[in-house]
Amino acid sequence: MTTSKDYDFLFKLLIIGDSGVGQERFRTITTTYYRGTHGVIVVYDVNSTQSFSNVKKWLEEIRKNCEAVPVLLVGNKDDEPGSKSVPTRDGRDFASVMEVDFIETSAKENKNIDECFLSIARLVLENKLNQANDEQNKEKINLSNNGENRKKKRDCC
Repeated sequence: MTTSKDYDFLFKLLIIGDSGVGQERFRTITTTYYRGTHGVIVVYDVNSTQSFSNVKKWLEEIRKNCEAVPVLLVGNKDDEPGSKSVPTRDGRDFASVMEVDFIETSAKENKNIDECFLSIARLVLENKLNQANDEQNKEKINLSNNGENRKKKRDCC
């Protein structure tokens, strides 16, 4: 039997890949998959400008359906420079504008695959740590406000 301690470091990761074929009919059912997501990897094909064009729609869906979660934009199939339709600079610039992290990979050549998953794991853990710190700071602020209110009541009486 497993206990909750066995799952202290698990998180829900959503991976979105756009093949460009038949994606619209699935867009409505995906909203249920966004719930409870801790991080998202959005993958496009560097050999397909259509796939890259769809990334903006996916990022809008993520922002609409997820609370503030880290997002990693991944240009995949970076193994045939001659057939590359989306330059690295375009992917990197777009990621910068959209305020998401970026990496190019090749599953075929096992290029940057580990780095991709390590990167999103790091982003998720940093986000969780920041959220925990924000919660602690809110509690400190509330406690200090309560203390000030009590002093004011004493001063006036």
